[in-house]
Amino acid sequence: MNEMKIGFEMRRIRLALEDISPMRLIKDLHKGVLRYKKILASIKELGLVEPLVVYPQKDASGKYLLQNGHLRYFA
Repeated sequence: MNEMKIGFEMRRIRLALEDISPMRLIKDLHKGVLRYKKILASIKELGLVEPLVVYPQKDASGKYLLQNGHLRYFA
């Protein structure tokens, strides 16, 4: 059997939020959803437990696109 290749890097980096561009926006309506409120409360109590998943922008050095974690990003 062949070994599986990982399609992403398994390293963590610390970024400023202004260096991360969300791929979609969360409308204010969604911020009232219970899931968003739970995430916000969890971050306030424990900090960010699950990191955001980002990908480097090809046309902007030091800038990243947010792939996963939009509610966490906006919280």
